[in-house]
Amino acid sequence: MDEQQKNTNEEDIISSTKESVVIQQVYTEANTASFGTIKELEPGFCSLLFTPTAQMKVDALGLIHAGYIVSAANYAAMCAVNEPTGIPIKLECSFFTPFELGNTIELRAQMMQDDTKKREVQVEGFVLDIKVFQALFEVAIFEHHVLKLQITGPKKVE
Repeated sequence: MDEQQKNTNEEDIISSTKESVVIQQVYTEANTASFGTIKELEPGFCSLLFTPTAQMKVDALGLIHAGYIVSAANYAAMCAVNEPTGIPIKLECSFFTPFELGNTIELRAQMMQDDTKKREVQVEGFVLDIKVFQALFEVAIFEHHVLKLQITGPKKVE
């Protein structure tokens, strides 16, 4: 392969990689360290690794409070949706095993529906190859940030 063809191939790889980069648009102001570390982010998909800290345990045996797993799953779901005006409105989840300190859970969020203002996201959690958690999130997408919506008309001053 000549040098010019090699350079062209390298440029194609670089440009195709740049086009597939997804910029996270949600939870940009949050301290996401307690939610996990994003491993992969694509349109409609997020995979993250969540490793609980000692502050998350509820007893001397190292049982982790389920709320931390739900928070990490919510983060994965919101990253899969990746809409800054999205708000989670519904959650159904199942825990298949208790979660203990020292384990890392991989949460994989896949958007199942994206053609309306309500998105469905399935999140599955795995320790090694064992499924330990499953959730279905519904996320509402608003035109504007939910705290900027005028739900009632302006107040009359008398």
